[in-house]
This record gives sequence, C-alpha cells and structure tokens, in this order.
Amino acid sequence: MDDPSIAAVGITAHGDPVVSLGSKLIVCRIWLGPCIRVVVQDTGLFPSNDLDLSEAAFQKLGLLAEGRIEIAWIGIRIK
Repeated sequence: MDDPSIAAVGITAHGDPVVSLGSKLIVCRIWLGPCIRVVVQDTGLFPSNDLDLSEAAFQKLGLLAEGRIEIAWIGIRIK
C-alpha cells in the first residue's frame, strides 16, 4: 500500500541525509497552497534540496503526470 505520509530526502556530499530519518515535515505546494505532513523514512541520490514523496503523498499536492512540482517544506517538532 502506498503511504501518503512517506518522504525521502537527498544526501550531502559526505553521505549524510539532509534531514534526519524520522523527521516530520510540512510540505506545501507553492502558489496552489495544499499542505501535507510527511515523515522522512528514506534517502536518495538526488539534489539535497529535493524531496521525494510517495505517490499517495504527491497526489495530495498535484497530479502524478506533472512529475515535479514546486514546493516548500519545513521541519516540525512534536512535543
């Protein structure tokens, strides 16, 4: 099943994730405004400022056919 709350982040030149695994993020589509919450559960070999969303998460922000969309994301703390 495709989980709508999973994301992967790029890695630094030293091989470290840009954001720690387990981090919670709010991801918003720029201009159109929908926002979702995701948990970073993986890393990938893509630019450090990219965020790879599960298909289900991406579909909450746009159409899969778009491929890439402009987003903004911030980390959140849960107390």
